[in-house]
Amino acid sequence: MKIVELEEIYNFVVQHIFV
Repeated sequence: MKIVELEEIYNFVVQHIFV
């Protein structure tokens, strides 16, 4: 698993939490 993928997932989750 690459760090880039983890960063995208984190960003996706953050956007849904702080909608």
